[in-house]
Amino acid sequence: MRVFMLVIAGLCLACCHAADDANITPAAEVTCHPEVAEGRLQSVTDGRVDTGFAFEVGTSGDGWVAFDFGRARAVTGLRFYQHSEIYYTTEYVMEADADGDGEFELTLAAGADAKISDWNEHHWDAAQVRVVRLRSVAGVSGGKRAHPCLAEVVVLGAPMVGDAIRAHELGNPVTSVDAARDIQRSTPLVVDGRAPVVIAGEDDASREAASGLARGLTGIVGTEVSVVATLDDAGLGERTVIAVGNCVTNPLVARLYHNRRAFEDYLCPGPGGYTVRTVCDPYPWRGGVNVIVVGGGDAEGLDAGIARLLEIASAGDELPWLLEVSSQAGPTTAEVRADAAKTPDPTFTAFLAAAEDYQRWGHEEHARKAIAALDLMVAIYAENPDRDIPWNEETNSGAIFAAWEAFEPCPLLTDAQRLDYTRAFLSLLYSIPQRVSGYANLERSELVTWNHTTFPLLGLYFGGRYFQHYHHITVCDEYLAKAHACFGAQARSWKPQEDADSYITCTMTRTSIRYFLAEGLDEFVTGGNMARYADYMIGVCDSRGWAGGFGDSSYSSNSGLLTGLLPDALLTTGDAGYRWVLQHVDGKWVNPYQEAPGERPDRFVGVNVFPLDEQVYEYTQTYPYYNEPLMKSEVPVERAWDKISFRESWDPDAQYLLMDGFGRGKHLHYDTNCINEYVADGERWLADHDYLVRNTTEHCMLSVLRNGRGDTLIPTMAELTCTADLPGWGIVRTSVPGYSGLDWDRAVVWRKGRYFVVTD
Repeated sequence: MRVFMLVIAGLCLACCHAADDANITPAAEVTCHPEVAEGRLQSVTDGRVDTGFAFEVGTSGDGWVAFDFGRARAVTGLRFYQHSEIYYTTEYVMEADADGDGEFELTLAAGADAKISDWNEHHWDAAQVRVVRLRSVAGVSGGKRAHPCLAEVVVLGAPMVGDAIRAHELGNPVTSVDAARDIQRSTPLVVDGRAPVVIAGEDDASREAASGLARGLTGIVGTEVSVVATLDDAGLGERTVIAVGNCVTNPLVARLYHNRRAFEDYLCPGPGGYTVRTVCDPYPWRGGVNVIVVGGGDAEGLDAGIARLLEIASAGDELPWLLEVSSQAGPTTAEVRADAAKTPDPTFTAFLAAAEDYQRWGHEEHARKAIAALDLMVAIYAENPDRDIPWNEETNSGAIFAAWEAFEPCPLLTDAQRLDYTRAFLSLLYSIPQRVSGYANLERSELVTWNHTTFPLLGLYFGGRYFQHYHHITVCDEYLAKAHACFGAQARSWKPQEDADSYITCTMTRTSIRYFLAEGLDEFVTGGNMARYADYMIGVCDSRGWAGGFGDSSYSSNSGLLTGLLPDALLTTGDAGYRWVLQHVDGKWVNPYQEAPGERPDRFVGVNVFPLDEQVYEYTQTYPYYNEPLMKSEVPVERAWDKISFRESWDPDAQYLLMDGFGRGKHLHYDTNCINEYVADGERWLADHDYLVRNTTEHCMLSVLRNGRGDTLIPTMAELTCTADLPGWGIVRTSVPGYSGLDWDRAVVWRKGRYFVVTD
């Protein structure tokens, strides 16, 4: 896969001879003589020199390939690549049919001694022609076919609007971007006779503001503007829709928020503040019709935002492109200017930070910093077209592509800049597949995944969405099919392949959940997997919120694991217990999602058993991890457990003990039935925080030797045989069957607040 993508990227950059030259071949209908089987000719325009076509067996003589553009085009050159030493042209002519009458009256170029396994290239002054033909005049047929065999033919010329669409309709591969996409920055109030609609939020403030906006717009457009409560009733993609509220109160703002096209919550724009923003052609309601967001978290801010939008709307039939933020919560002017003055780092993450700051707070200085960052990336690709993607871009690739789609309508950008930047982003996209673990078979995904798949795959998802829709890049169909299959399979589980504390959140919070929410896969929340995931991660942290340290794990001494993942759970489930935990483990945490007070979740106190996810169980019974042999467990799925926590209370000095029943997974340790952590009086008395220290002998557990040797891995799972959570006492019995010829039974007796007794 790596070679394939580098070939495409190299070709995209190599095809341009003059400033206005581009590869216009995909916009042509391709024919040849002698004829070949249907679909074979696509290989000559697929952007790859490692594929090609040969004429059918039984043909002979001189062959030709013609490219019909359907209308007159300015053509400036042609290059072709032969890849066979048996069938090849030695002498050829490049000719044109100017008016499409079938007569090739114009000779554009000719050549002899054509090269093999290299490019043959000719350029000429621009000629207006409809059909271009490459014809062999003399050549070699070392077998029973006509000559030549061609790996690739590239017709050079001035790109035209609609080339990518025509290529897509013809079924020709599209591998490059030769024109910036059309952007409808302004927003008509009435679309094809359809009045706008307003989507109200679920709270009183946004409902009242939405009603006031509808009344005001009715007077402006002269027809009734209705208020609706659901996305299905809004007619998204067919009319202008205005959403009032924020990601907590309004379902449309929430969907845009998860797609990184809106940023309104209770912190942005903040108390008394408002935003008025245009969201151009939002996913998934493509149709060229924009959404307007009037954002705010209280009546004061929303009323001010509505008044501002009505003032703008009264000036004409269309709303201009909008990004206005009135807020006291954002950075000060001095802070913005100081930040904008810093030289961007030479990665797309610098663009990401500046672009999202611009979207969030509307300061032009942030937009100019984002532009400077993209100028730097264009220069880097010009110097090194085969640049590989660094780790910080891989892990943030989804957000980077989402930020570009949101930022591209910025009126500070010229069309020439947008084209340069789009090509740089396409180069970034082409460098990602070789970083996706298991890429070749992802469209057949049925079970759970892991972070070295999902980090770059989220980039293919957001980048594939953009380049498929706006530039018809053919391979994006493949990218999206793999993303939908892999993330769709993971959506049925609350846990990935991972069994390392932070890597679980890498796979779920930082990537998979981003996909679920962007795609609107509500069943991940409504079916309970979001809560199972959040509850599990709370369970594996002590009463200070510090991670329990299983699998490959750093020595954590902060609550970053929980503060990183629980906000998503709070936003989507509304569980007040998550808010309480967040405030308990981090007194400085500021809540962007919920105004209601938190409620202490005492369901995490006492003995808690977290069962092994059924898909993780099935994966472990079906596939080995890394290069180890497959070891099927004797434990039935209904008795397999993942972790067991003993929590005395939420007091930071309280007793806390964590047991591990799963000794596999990615970033694993061989720690089935071990005790990962014991905390009491604010100290860790047992700690398992380490990286790549996987052996059973390095964990708080038993190592069973047989005939003096320990040459068999511990089984994958432990069985839960008994558990009781009683007043003053907790009791757990577990078993690992078939461990080097014996069954290891462990009993843990907990005198709450005093001591633990462990017997094996």
